[in-house]
Amino acid sequence: MKKIGAGLLALAMLSAAPAAAQEADEEPASWTAEAGLTLQASGGNEDLAVFTATAAITHLEADVYELAGDARFRYGESEGQRVAENLSG
Repeated sequence: MKKIGAGLLALAMLSAAPAAAQEADEEPASWTAEAGLTLQASGGNEDLAVFTATAAITHLEADVYELAGDARFRYGESEGQRVAENLSG
């Protein structure tokens, strides 16, 4: 049985620059954001492809207020039939 696997991670994490890299007159970042895309594909007796997209945002100033949120979507097909589909957040 021959299996081929491939993973692709695109869209790197966006985050605040470290405090050491900031200039003295700049305020520190108050938000961070992350995003990601993944494609996993395999072939052999059955072909399978799964696509996942993720996103998250976080407010860093907890003394002011706290806020964080994330979302994830996943979809997969094998031999033309849907084998995975969900949305969470």
